[in-house]
Amino acid sequence: MKKLLLLLTFIPYIILAQNPETAKIKKMANLGQLVSNEINDTIPIKIYNDMIVIEAKLNGKPMNFMWDNGFSFSAIDKSLSEKITLKKYKEKESISATDAVNNQVKLDLKIAHNLSIKNHQIKDSPFLLIDINTLTGGSIDIQGIIGATVIKKLNWNFNFDENYVVVSQKEFQKDGMVMPFKLDLYNRMFTSLELNGITNGIEIDFGSNSDEIDLTIKAIGLFKNTKKSKYEGISAMSVSGIAKPSINYSIKDFSYKIGGVTFKHPIKIFLTNDVNEARIGNKMLRHYNCIVNSNSNQIILTERETNLEESPKKSFGFIIVKIENKLTIGGKWNNPNVTKYNALNLGDKITQINGKKAEYFHSNSDLRAFQIDLLKNNKELIITTEKRESYTLLPKLNIYE
Repeated sequence: MKKLLLLLTFIPYIILAQNPETAKIKKMANLGQLVSNEINDTIPIKIYNDMIVIEAKLNGKPMNFMWDNGFSFSAIDKSLSEKITLKKYKEKESISATDAVNNQVKLDLKIAHNLSIKNHQIKDSPFLLIDINTLTGGSIDIQGIIGATVIKKLNWNFNFDENYVVVSQKEFQKDGMVMPFKLDLYNRMFTSLELNGITNGIEIDFGSNSDEIDLTIKAIGLFKNTKKSKYEGISAMSVSGIAKPSINYSIKDFSYKIGGVTFKHPIKIFLTNDVNEARIGNKMLRHYNCIVNSNSNQIILTERETNLEESPKKSFGFIIVKIENKLTIGGKWNNPNVTKYNALNLGDKITQINGKKAEYFHSNSDLRAFQIDLLKNNKELIITTEKRESYTLLPKLNIYE
């Protein structure tokens, strides 16, 4: 049902993969009745951890939701289910799925009497019960997800310069770069991908915050003569735990078109074990203002007045994550710092970074933001290990070879 990336030039953070189960699942993916009206509503949005957050009311209670078309159903934090008074769905009370680390998980399914996105109401919409902190990384007041069952019923005009969205039941008309898309049976959004002259499909997933094309590692044969930067380590976290470390690659030299469009900002490919197909996230699209016309299955990209800040070009080589409340080396790039400090290994415990201990960081989102901020400002990352050894890492370009 869902894929979500959390990337520093670093870690994909994935929650729930699609599970093509039964006709009942397909029926549920299309539940919910839109109440007709002709109002255009303007709603503020927030960008958190490169995810889009919007306010809506669930059974009359205002809540913050992540806007995520890659999640087939909508969702709510399971701790709130009784307070919101959701109903049982008689035909099926739970859904089994394979998550991103290939473990089977079971999630309860409920029905919300009313979801109000300002003046637009959707009756009897399906909601899964999840641990929202696992999904978002914590640190912000998000209670749920507005998923594809809702998104496909409305049209959305995002202004990322001023952080608002206009919501309408009528199609938006505007000149710009047009990306046609199709929905699969689970309402996931797909368009065409032309890569080094080979055409295939690619998922457009606004719940992924990557600024890269994520491509299955099985496609590595297409790039056998292309320089790559190797990443080794944790590349996925999910509702059931953390994936085993694996080998992944970054590629920056290739030709492409996505839905017939070539973006004006530089992008890379991330070859990973943790996707079965190609995918792009919302950060790539937020370099533009973005219309999602569900009525005509088109995305329209228009020029922004302000530039979206790009992901850091450099890295520290080592990626620090928080596992079981301990700072840990969770990954490493082919980077001069890694070559220089070859005594540091995956899984090594870190007592502090830049004088800050694990408890300083409420979540991996905080930890990610801390490392990105240092990179943006060209500042050093100082690691102290359990052996009381100190290592000073300067921002360096990853090595492609």
